[in-house]
Amino acid sequence: MAEWISVYCRESVELDGAEMWDWISSADLWTLAEGFFASADEVEVALEDALVNLQITAEPDICVEWKGQRGRGIRISDVTGAEVVAQVGEALGESLIGAVGPGADRIRAHLAATTQVVNIEMAADDSHGLGAVFGSVIALRIAEYSQGLVWYFDTEWVDPDKPAEALWTAA
Repeated sequence: MAEWISVYCRESVELDGAEMWDWISSADLWTLAEGFFASADEVEVALEDALVNLQITAEPDICVEWKGQRGRGIRISDVTGAEVVAQVGEALGESLIGAVGPGADRIRAHLAATTQVVNIEMAADDSHGLGAVFGSVIALRIAEYSQGLVWYFDTEWVDPDKPAEALWTAA
């Protein structure tokens, strides 16, 4: 089963694996990973192994791999045009039906102006570990550059200017 982080962009952004490498390399991965592991020792082991194996490739989609031969990492792709309309409709239907308040209103207005959606796909297990860490680093940077909002795992909407505060959380 797959999980997704999606970025709803008001301005188009070019997906660039080398730039994503720089984002991951310069991020405070230790601090970000602490929320996903039970102990500092687990964080250290996970990050040491991941950083030794970290590769970013571009097929047509960008792939971030850190597991060596133990499985697939995350896949990053984007859509424009009619597919944006479909994904915006899906987002509205899944998270905002009946939602009221300033956060929900802001998200609806943002979705109405969305021109590109960047999707970061990962295995369900990875959404509770380094996949979420690497995906979050990439999603927040893309959102920053594209005037975007991030939708985490179909539950939480975040503004890249205030990543620790949810704009809206689905019930």
